[in-house]
Amino acid sequence: MIELRRMEILPVINCDSEACFRDRLGAAKRIFGPGKTVHIDVSDGIFGKSDTWINPPELKSIISENTDTDFAVHLMIEGPEDTIKRWIDTGVKEIAVHYECVEDIGYISESCLKAGVRPVLALNPDTPSEVALQYKEFFSRFLLLAVNPGPAGQPMDWEVIPKIKELRESLPDATIEVDGGVVPETARLMSEAGADIAVAGTYIFADESPEKAYLRLLEAAK
Repeated sequence: MIELRRMEILPVINCDSEACFRDRLGAAKRIFGPGKTVHIDVSDGIFGKSDTWINPPELKSIISENTDTDFAVHLMIEGPEDTIKRWIDTGVKEIAVHYECVEDIGYISESCLKAGVRPVLALNPDTPSEVALQYKEFFSRFLLLAVNPGPAGQPMDWEVIPKIKELRESLPDATIEVDGGVVPETARLMSEAGADIAVAGTYIFADESPEKAYLRLLEAAK
């Protein structure tokens, strides 16, 4: 039996310009208050089909300006081994990399842990949950994508719900994050399936009242 838990809702920023990024960061801080983690999507236009605005120097500067906020990055990029240390040096608290484009998973995990950064293994919608079991010695946190890496605002792939359940049953102590298609109906299903965290962007920031949109998600996730 899956233990019921209250799923946390966190904001994700997926922007193609500095102006968009700073606007959404300001909104996230107003809505969520200090101490919350803000997720940042980093996409290279190759593995992640959209091309986002942010690189390590820019992020390091933003983190230095916002010491009351924790940051996590979701790297939807080819060859993350080449730049992982630059992302670590920005001061983020968590880094997610994709199973589908990492050659040396142990290197990624070890590099993060040595620096006090939480490593997260992300899985695309068509990657089975069983893959996570192969790497449980390296990761205790997993990010299940409910959409293909790319533009924000995609609808949820419903196959993510059984994947959450399978992963929760196989790794009851793992932290399970879900990204993509988060609206009240899907947030409820993700929570019931056993997810710990859902990150939401479009549903919150595209609403005329982002605060009310967040509260609707929070209520649905109870």
